[in-house]
Amino acid sequence: MLKYITDSYYRQSFPRWMWDTRYETLRLRDLWLEGKFYNVIPLSFEEEQSGNQRNLMRNRRPSVQHNFPRMLSDLCARKLFAGRHVPRLKHKDPAFLLKVQALVEELKMPVKMLEAIKRGSVGSVLVLFKFLTVPVGPDGITVKGVVEIKQTQYCTPKFNRFEELVGVLEHYIVDGSELLSRDLNYDREGQPVESNKNYWFLKYIDTNSECTYLPIEEHDWNPMNSGCKLYQDGPSLIPAAEPYVHNMGFLQGVWIKNLTGGRNPEGNSTWDSALNNFIEIDYVKSQNDRGLKYGSAPQIVVKGDFRAEQEGDEAGDQSRDPSFIMRLASDTKDGMGTDSSGHDAFLLETNGAAAKASDDFVRQLKQNSLEQLTSARKDMESIKGAVSGKVIELMDEDYLDMLEELKLMYIDYGYLPLTKKQCKAAAAAGHSLMVGATDQLIDGLEVECPPFYLPDAQDIQLMVQGMVEASSPKLLSEGGGGEQAPTTVHVPPLILPEVAAQFIHRQLDLVEHSEDRAEITGTKPDLNSMPDPQPNADEVAGGSAMESGIVDALLGGRVGS
Repeated sequence: MLKYITDSYYRQSFPRWMWDTRYETLRLRDLWLEGKFYNVIPLSFEEEQSGNQRNLMRNRRPSVQHNFPRMLSDLCARKLFAGRHVPRLKHKDPAFLLKVQALVEELKMPVKMLEAIKRGSVGSVLVLFKFLTVPVGPDGITVKGVVEIKQTQYCTPKFNRFEELVGVLEHYIVDGSELLSRDLNYDREGQPVESNKNYWFLKYIDTNSECTYLPIEEHDWNPMNSGCKLYQDGPSLIPAAEPYVHNMGFLQGVWIKNLTGGRNPEGNSTWDSALNNFIEIDYVKSQNDRGLKYGSAPQIVVKGDFRAEQEGDEAGDQSRDPSFIMRLASDTKDGMGTDSSGHDAFLLETNGAAAKASDDFVRQLKQNSLEQLTSARKDMESIKGAVSGKVIELMDEDYLDMLEELKLMYIDYGYLPLTKKQCKAAAAAGHSLMVGATDQLIDGLEVECPPFYLPDAQDIQLMVQGMVEASSPKLLSEGGGGEQAPTTVHVPPLILPEVAAQFIHRQLDLVEHSEDRAEITGTKPDLNSMPDPQPNADEVAGGSAMESGIVDALLGGRVGS
């Protein structure tokens, strides 16, 4: 069905150069994310007939559209960069870490990365940034940064042999009015830009500069033939102004592949392999919806002819709406005593069996699709009895494995190198937060992700008891007999209390006690000056003061970085 819609509608509306495999694939996937994939089909699902011609279901736009791709993209993005899931930067220097966190907040990176993960679910995404000098007040200036998320269907990348991004050609079609708003008043031929024409907006970014070119009319150029070879095209492309030179030595941005595999420069899409199933679900549910509407307004069926209410009326003039009274021929008996049945009328209704079968089919197809994508497959209606948080986590094991791969691509090889580049660019641009920051200091940044699920109260209790037992030294008695006293042997703990504390803090996600979040002096209460709610805490029933101290260390100690 996906191929039928693409060939029947999109290929007719695309210029031939857009049939390039990469561009066409990314364009269609972006339409799915935006919920516009079916917009190209002109007929609505209710238009079953045009005149005397019946419209096939596949030629009509489904009335029920679930947009599973957007749902899955949002789900993955929020698990990686929303709320408490935002990764935590770590550094051995707390003062420098505080400055980096302030820079990250200034650039709104968690929000930008949320958008990047959603956009990147099509296969790849480009995250660009730059630092600009802006005036403040009558005489002052300051440096501010800006981050942009680019759809890769509008970008052609260039990599060196080490797979480092060294160039990006940004290209998309805009109308003349937008170019005029950007002060691009003339095209490549020197002609004034007309607001009612379409033009190519072109910008090339590399490791040292950024250049915007004079716009070109839509039919005179396309990115599939030119690629990133702008500087080799001679006078065909003319800079609109002097290139902006920054001399950073690296491209200010990162190209992130979504999942491993795919066709370079894209990775695999999060949901592309199940698109045919998603289309099938939309059409089946639309047909189901149409059937329910038929059942809500049943069709009247008349067996035989109407009786004329008045002399001269014809049967065809009588209303066949069930809300009107209709008079039909009655039963008769002839002179021989033979009965003849009169005419009849009834409502044609459905019994709902087809709707139930359709729902069962869609439910199974949805489960198969989500299993195919290793996404969340929890169906709470099918679970009987008490369910613990651990069971739910195990049910999501495949989904969590996919999130681990996304974490690798978007955080370890996306967010972390992007943050390091931003710090280096901010230092070179003279940003106040990065004054004096060296490359060696910046390269010491690390990132740590919180757990996807937190333990419940029962899990915490069992966890603490187990860690206390494992981190407590033991006294064992050996030998002895008769008058000889047994020998006491000290057995060291299986793990150190500090290691147990680190494990518990990580499982409970106690970020307020972690060294990865620098503290400002005077902003936290002095816990030592607060009254002890349990004065005799050392006298723990059934335990020793040593065990009590271990519990305090596990629950109240700080975790080193």
